[in-house]
Amino acid sequence: MIDLNIQPRKNGGNCFDDVLDTVTHWYGKDFRMVHAEGLKFAFHPASPGKPTLGTRMQLDFQRAFALMETFHGLRMKLHRELSPQEAIRLMEEQLRDGHPVIFAQDDHYNPWSPNYGLRHDAQHMMIAIGIDPATKGLLCIDPFFEREKSTLAYDLFEQGFDRCITVQPVEPSVADNAAILARLRELVREELDQGMTAAGMRALAEALPGVDIEEETRGIATFGHCLLFVGMGALIMARRNYALMLRYLAERAAKPSLHGSADAFDQLVNRWTIIRGQLTKLYSQTRQGRKDGAAQDAITSDMAEKIIAASQAENVALEALHELLGKEDKLGEGEAATEAVDANALTVEQLIHVDLIPYLTARAIENHADTANIDGEGYYFSREPVPQGILHAADMSFAFPAHELDAYDSLLCEGQVIELSAGPCKGIMLLGCSTFGDYQSALTVEFDDQSALDLKFGFSDWWTYTPVDGEIIAWRSKARRRGTGELPTETNLYAKKIPFPAVRTPVRLRLPDLPNIHLFGITLWK
Repeated sequence: MIDLNIQPRKNGGNCFDDVLDTVTHWYGKDFRMVHAEGLKFAFHPASPGKPTLGTRMQLDFQRAFALMETFHGLRMKLHRELSPQEAIRLMEEQLRDGHPVIFAQDDHYNPWSPNYGLRHDAQHMMIAIGIDPATKGLLCIDPFFEREKSTLAYDLFEQGFDRCITVQPVEPSVADNAAILARLRELVREELDQGMTAAGMRALAEALPGVDIEEETRGIATFGHCLLFVGMGALIMARRNYALMLRYLAERAAKPSLHGSADAFDQLVNRWTIIRGQLTKLYSQTRQGRKDGAAQDAITSDMAEKIIAASQAENVALEALHELLGKEDKLGEGEAATEAVDANALTVEQLIHVDLIPYLTARAIENHADTANIDGEGYYFSREPVPQGILHAADMSFAFPAHELDAYDSLLCEGQVIELSAGPCKGIMLLGCSTFGDYQSALTVEFDDQSALDLKFGFSDWWTYTPVDGEIIAWRSKARRRGTGELPTETNLYAKKIPFPAVRTPVRLRLPDLPNIHLFGITLWK
């Protein structure tokens, strides 16, 4: 038995980022510069082979492997045309030489995937770390699902294998910090001068008013597999990864001013999550049979305007980054200002649970009436560990009526106004999650002195914990699906605590119009 004994690392991105993080860490390397050209985007003309907006989007330009070798010294080679028999021989050779192998396995034949036996998806990546020469069973780790060493039987591998990637350490050609910064500056200039991404964004914005959601989603298993939605998600992930790359460089190259540039790309992530949320709203209206041409036109026009604005903001951020990379940091430049935090402001002495029952409109947790459906696709939280009455998380707690009530247990953020009557408070606590990705927007707290405060507001996706603003896991449960039963995936509710700048009296809360965000509880504290 060959066993490299590698532990999975959950990066918080997609499955490819997770396997990259795991493999590069095992070799004592990093991977962040693989995203140095990750902002590229093209939008192709409509054609018989590209009839929908989703099929016309291009985000993969096959640059990741070259960048990995250039900056991090890990040579990666894609093997796409191998038969399963050829692949297993190659894997055994690589593993005997001490090299793990990344491979894509159709989820339908992946026994720890929630899609096992249900639907096909050949994009999921995992890592082979060992093999039984007698049975050809693979020892695998699956960082995305946080799955440690597990055996994938050869018959499942044979049915589900799609492609594999071999890896080999080499010397990076761009290694010292000055050279890395200079090369990144060249890549930024190329991106700006080519103008391909900006042109693609304009073309996408111009095409959006004619989008046909029924065509975009025809033949898909769930909305999450819609290519237009997947493309929006890839745009978001690319900008998030670009920000993470800049933060990595800020620390590695001792250039703290890059944190400011990273902040600009994090703000672009927020812009794109709102655009993707509007797409989900369009799908929801279509699915429910609410075909209102004027309403759809209003949403798509707003999406188009937001895409143009995001593209323009991205060009401004890239120009600023290019200038920044061409000069030395001044002493103290870019260092975060440290504000003194009053410890008393964060101390919780009294909790006031806001009664949300009059506002609840959705059921996300398994119930006796069998109406739970958090995402419109038939998925929901298992009821098994549901707390009775109150949910506790760290120094927070929330009213949690899901056990006592069999009807609604949550609400979708659709611009509701929630009245508050708790008197002077130090801050607000929120319990919730997002569906179809992680989302962030803003909510508005109005006070008794007629002033208002906008607060960042959002949560990770209920399936994948990638904090958008410091939220913690408050409750975990297995996922379930109508007609299927319990799935192996752990799903989450999240809690976050936001202090007000000073003790104030909130009188109402205005939620954003972003129904991907689900709210389960609100608590004020003194």
